[in-house]
Amino acid sequence: MSTKYAKYKEAIYKVSKIGDNTIRLVSSNDQDIQKGFMKKEYPDYYLNKEKLPNIYICEVNFSCIKELYEISDIALYKEKKFEFVAEDQE
Repeated sequence: MSTKYAKYKEAIYKVSKIGDNTIRLVSSNDQDIQKGFMKKEYPDYYLNKEKLPNIYICEVNFSCIKELYEISDIALYKEKKFEFVAEDQE
């Protein structure tokens, strides 16, 4: 399994979707509202939505992203953990 991350406004965010020219960033920090993030509103049909975590989403133009990378695996070697990272360059 792999997870994508992007650097935006000097912080690292998880990426939930990549479109043609946009990237959707996800944060759990309510202070990121100052950076243009909006609180995710869960649909009414979600069960126990009051127990779901508060997350904040921001869709930005791809040109606003300084770095984009993907953490794909974790390996254990001689009792140390290593992450394999693949960078996308365009």
